[in-house]
Amino acid sequence: MAAVARETAFSTGGFTKIADRLTKRNLVQRNPCADDRRVTYLELTETGVELANELLCLVADIVRSTYIDILGEERAALVAEAMAELREANQDSK
Repeated sequence: MAAVARETAFSTGGFTKIADRLTKRNLVQRNPCADDRRVTYLELTETGVELANELLCLVADIVRSTYIDILGEERAALVAEAMAELREANQDSK
């Protein structure tokens, strides 16, 4: 959970609140690490997997209509590469 909190720019406490809400909605379940009891993993439930797949399709449609349909595949790929490079550079500076 700490790794997900870092990736989403949440504090661990803030992400715990989100994890609590996701658990109550039966989208995730908490699984303790067998090797380190300080570590807790979040695992998508079947309902969570279904919702994630629906969101994946929705995001793909939005990206397609917002970027690819306007810029074309080649230019959209260049934008995506530039964004990935910026993300990497900013992560290295933290």
